[in-house]
Amino acid sequence: MRTTLKLLMKGIFVFILVFTSCKKNDLEDVSLLEPIAAENGVNGTSGTDGNDVTNGTNGTDGANGTDGTDGEDGADGQDGADGEQGPQGEQGPMGPAGADGQDGEDGVDGEQGPVGPAGPAGADGEDGNANVTAYSYSGFDFGTSERYKMQLSNITKANFEKTAWFVYLLRGTANMHLIPGIGHANDEFSVLIWHKDGKGNFQIDLEEGSGSNYSGVRIIGIQANNSVTGGKSEGLPDIDFSDYYTVMDYYGLKY
Repeated sequence: MRTTLKLLMKGIFVFILVFTSCKKNDLEDVSLLEPIAAENGVNGTSGTDGNDVTNGTNGTDGANGTDGTDGEDGADGQDGADGEQGPQGEQGPMGPAGADGQDGEDGVDGEQGPVGPAGPAGADGEDGNANVTAYSYSGFDFGTSERYKMQLSNITKANFEKTAWFVYLLRGTANMHLIPGIGHANDEFSVLIWHKDGKGNFQIDLEEGSGSNYSGVRIIGIQANNSVTGGKSEGLPDIDFSDYYTVMDYYGLKY
């Protein structure tokens, strides 16, 4: 390496001398010396490999960062298609019976059927001791007034007091209610009966209830030979006097 360097320096020095000399002598043409080729130096010996360095130990993991805030809820998705209907469940137990509803108004009577064949003659009844009369009065709406008065003319006080009186309220065309007592829709009635100035007087008062409209009033008078007590006389037949039609049939009166 050093030999090569020395040869190179010598070549440069010679070149400078020749160039300077040519310039002083005003030479027009100067033939430069060809450079001397330098010889390659001997390769140096390779250095020894360095020692491998051991890897350092891994550092400890850092602490976890704090959780970020939750994002906003996304929009609800569309409802899915309805699934198939499941099997019917078992029938539950029957619930308790409800309270009875309020009785409705009486319906219109149907047409009267044809007359049936005459039945066999009955046994002779006991001799009666009374004259029986049925009286008919127009209807009255106890929803508008709680008192209804009626009069019976041309009857003596003696005959009036010997007569058993039965008063019925007609509801619709056939439903009869004996009063004093309970009428339609639990209306409760009282009846006042007296004689004055040759006339019999009947007064019906609504005592309890809202009052209903009745289509008529029927009064049956049964006159007896003995005295009357409380509107009834001794010796009356054993029939249901609360049933207007039973009484009329018994005495052969027309409805």
